Amino acid sequence: MRSALCAGSGPLSHRERAGVRALRTTLSEWSAASRRTPLALTPTLSRWERGPERRAAAWTWLILAVLASTALAEDHFIEAESSPDHTFNEPGEFQGLVSGERILRLWKGEDPPADGWFARYPFEIAGAGGYYVWLAASLPPSTSNFWWRLDDGEWRHFTPETIDGFPAMYGVSSVMAWVELGAAPLTAGKHTFQVKVNERRDTLEKAYLVYLDALLITDRDVYPRGLVIAADVPKLSPRPVPPPPVQRAGKPGPPMLMGTSVMGARQNKLVRELGFSLSQTDSDHLTVNETAPGQWDWTAADAGLASCQDAGLEWQYFPHFHWPPEWYRKSDKFVPCTGLRTGRKLACMSLWSPDILPWFDHGFAALAEHYGSDGKKLAAIYVGIHGDFGEAIFPMGWHPGEKERFGETGVGLPDFWCGDEPARADFRQAARAKYGDLAKLNAAWGTTFASFDVVDYPPCAYKNEDVTATPQSRRRWLDFVAWYFDSMTHFTAEVCRLAHERLPGTRLVLPVGGGEEAVVYAQDNSAIPKAVKPYGVEIRSTHGGYLPFAQNYASMLRRINTACKVYGLRYWSEPPGNITPDGEVARIMEEVSCGSYGYWDWGSNPVAAADVFREYKAFLTQEQPVVDVALFFPSTDHRLHPTVGYPGRFHAIGAALRDVMDYDILDERLIEDGGLARYRVLVWLEGTYIEAPVMAKLTDWVRGGGVLVKLGATPPTTVEGDQSPGQALLEAAGKVSIVGDGNMTDTMQTARVLVQAIRGAGPAGDAARDIDLDWDGVYTTLLANGEVILFNSTKEERTKQVAGHAVVLPPVSIRSVLP
Repeated sequence: MRSALCAGSGPLSHRERAGVRALRTTLSEWSAASRRTPLALTPTLSRWERGPERRAAAWTWLILAVLASTALAEDHFIEAESSPDHTFNEPGEFQGLVSGERILRLWKGEDPPADGWFARYPFEIAGAGGYYVWLAASLPPSTSNFWWRLDDGEWRHFTPETIDGFPAMYGVSSVMAWVELGAAPLTAGKHTFQVKVNERRDTLEKAYLVYLDALLITDRDVYPRGLVIAADVPKLSPRPVPPPPVQRAGKPGPPMLMGTSVMGARQNKLVRELGFSLSQTDSDHLTVNETAPGQWDWTAADAGLASCQDAGLEWQYFPHFHWPPEWYRKSDKFVPCTGLRTGRKLACMSLWSPDILPWFDHGFAALAEHYGSDGKKLAAIYVGIHGDFGEAIFPMGWHPGEKERFGETGVGLPDFWCGDEPARADFRQAARAKYGDLAKLNAAWGTTFASFDVVDYPPCAYKNEDVTATPQSRRRWLDFVAWYFDSMTHFTAEVCRLAHERLPGTRLVLPVGGGEEAVVYAQDNSAIPKAVKPYGVEIRSTHGGYLPFAQNYASMLRRINTACKVYGLRYWSEPPGNITPDGEVARIMEEVSCGSYGYWDWGSNPVAAADVFREYKAFLTQEQPVVDVALFFPSTDHRLHPTVGYPGRFHAIGAALRDVMDYDILDERLIEDGGLARYRVLVWLEGTYIEAPVMAKLTDWVRGGGVLVKLGATPPTTVEGDQSPGQALLEAAGKVSIVGDGNMTDTMQTARVLVQAIRGAGPAGDAARDIDLDWDGVYTTLLANGEVILFNSTKEERTKQVAGHAVVLPPVSIRSVLP
């Protein structure tokens, strides 16, 4: 990001800046004579002052810098939380996200003193000379605009319109970046850098909000990007040269629909140039903008719409109706989320509140009234459901604003949020509907309930304990988990139905999130796409770039994507936070491999990686990958291990397998619904328990010519403990390959043995399996047009042989070949 103070009609050219570095000489007399900083002496140096004198100002700085001196590089890296004089909040700890693990944070609702909320940083220059001033801070409009100055110089205003270039976002909520504030000569001696804030941010709770991470004052023309700590400063590199666009070997499919978040005018226009056409405004994540019954404040939303219209973008809105406003929470209609284990009552509505669906309908009706229902203004809705960020999960306390807004006891935690009486009544009704007769329920669960009125959740819902000991404990637990999951699925579908009815002309996109598949989240990754399909909903997985490519592929990303493929829904992904330029390259490969319809990204990411999107524009297209292998996700077995977030062996071996083959991920519901018909090979990596109807489907598929490759010879078992269906499956017509004894501990060796079994099964020469035979960190995807897409995830150049074609792949790059 560049906003050089020395700019005249633009920043100094590389030749001019090189001249500054080359012509510095020691001149301590000039340093001693200077009483003010050059910023005060030469006010025309501001890049935001327009006029014919700007180029002259640049050369003024150049001449002054010639008179400056520093024999050796001089870097001053100052942790923001070290400020000895500030009126911000106390430093906040964020391990692994920011330099020094802490930031100086301003988050206040009350108005500041006349001179604003401030932070001051003293530093001392050893050698007079030209210096660059960089600040690692949160960027508006995500947080407040701010002012800054050096010593007693003029205050400079930092707003979205002063952001230039391509910042690499990182840190808390991924709204932080290094910004180049200026370049100017400084005298030897003591100086002070100051920041002040006297403006509220425009969005969400409209607080005075700024995060400061670090300050860098250096006489070297370096380019800090993303998270930088003090030890990184000597190794900082200059600005890279943009690479040329990469061409496709085959004919690309239609372009992906690309969406992002609303930013400043300059950034909105930049992403439009990069191919993005849809931009999103988030409502306040933790309340609703109905300030009193029937009184709505659309100020922030209207501003987002106006910004999109100015940039030629369509507008998308993300409401969060499940965190109602204070006036509603004080009414007798409000039923809070209540944790079984913690006993906490949150400011979030219970999923089983009798008024929750009418309340959502009320919100969609207000949107339709204000923006119309034809999609002309409100082009798309990101359909907020529940949880911390509107995904189809329960509150888990991830939102950093929950503690600030509701106090320590108002923050969500991993829990079963069904402690309220409407939830308990619904559970009892579901138990009655399934079993009808109390004796049948007690026999199935191993319980002695005297009536349906006293039926309760299983003990593990209150405190973790083993649920696999008996068939009865397994069935009782699975019935509870199925009810909990189905409640979220049904609610999600009903919200989508209401949105579809109120806003028939508006695109509906659903956030499907969670970083893992823990049962407390209650997100059913195959049931949800199936349930919302009747309402024309598109799915947006929040797992784009969440993990390195192979690990991500073996996890939630491909789980959700496969369900969309089986049920015929359009699929998008978005990243959960900051993505580096290299991470964007991996994301593009993810989208091609997933056959994505849309690509969504937080605006700071494409702005920071604009050159990546220019380089790989030809790959941002809707493609049809060819996949004939699927991994079996053990749904039932996983739910019987409630402390496990995601099956560990499945994830580790799946990630290793991706190096030499593409695959989808099928769970039990997808198998029951006929998903196996798409695949020639199914790989069973782990899981003991499986429902009997799914076992029957698997057996029929094997007998019909499908190939099952199973790790370990132990027969799978039904929930009731019957191994005979599993034994019949393993003996079905010789179409089952058994690999190892199930106790293989070397992940890579296990993967190699599995690959041998897969490649030895069925007809030889299958293109989907054999295009990549090397374990080398290069991942491939075969498209329906015969084109092979290759992604080199390593930091080294690779050369691949594909059907007699040599393909050279630079580090972290994508190429394609048409054999």
